Amino acid sequence: MAEIQLHNTLSGKTESFVPQKAGEVRMYTCGPTVYDYAHIGNYRTFVFQDILRRFLRLRGFKLKKKRKRTKTTLTSPTKKISTPASGC
Repeated sequence: MAEIQLHNTLSGKTESFVPQKAGEVRMYTCGPTVYDYAHIGNYRTFVFQDILRRFLRLRGFKLKKKRKRTKTTLTSPTKKISTPASGC
């Protein structure tokens, strides 16, 4: 099976994916911090995380995953939106 290649935005190069521990991948992801009503752009993160998680499992990696949960309250003269803790 071909190796996994990812684009490193820090270096600007495409690099081979090498997990810190062989056969295991730890993922730490953030849920959305939504300051207004949710829109499709807020869900891009979740879709990417899900596709990456499924791909890594398909490739035989054991996954350990944590998701940050955020609660945001927005107050303005016309509305107050309080979003519950995000994530699953």
